[in-house]
Amino acid sequence: MNISDYRRELVVPAIMLACVAAYWFDASDLSAWALAFPAALTAVIVVAVTAILFQAHRRSVHTAMTDSADPHTAGSHGAVRATLVIAPAVLVAFWDHLGATLALLIYTGGMMVALKERRPLWLLAVSIGLSVALVYLFRGVLYLRLPHGILGLG
Repeated sequence: MNISDYRRELVVPAIMLACVAAYWFDASDLSAWALAFPAALTAVIVVAVTAILFQAHRRSVHTAMTDSADPHTAGSHGAVRATLVIAPAVLVAFWDHLGATLALLIYTGGMMVALKERRPLWLLAVSIGLSVALVYLFRGVLYLRLPHGILGLG
């Protein structure tokens, strides 16, 4: 993957930052709780953009040193793309039955596995942390009702 591929990955975060900036402008006179969500979102986007740029730099240095393609990733892009399309549909299909917390936990873990994450503790920590944080955000801060599902964890 060369540097132009990473530039394409930066299009969505750039659009998101522009939208969040518009929200910051519109919500500047609202309460601190109303500004907590765009602040967290801005921080996450900035960290993601930094990670993309760091990964691009690291790969360009590594490619310059080795000048060889990675045989482990050859031919796997089709399966990853299919998973990226199918996984949200499965999440929506089982959202009411499993509940928000369990569905997000399975979805996050499955997406990380599909995107070649192999560190089990990191996979588990990110899945649980993201699921709990999103459920807290939508239930505790935004007061949105989420399905409880079979385990009553909504």
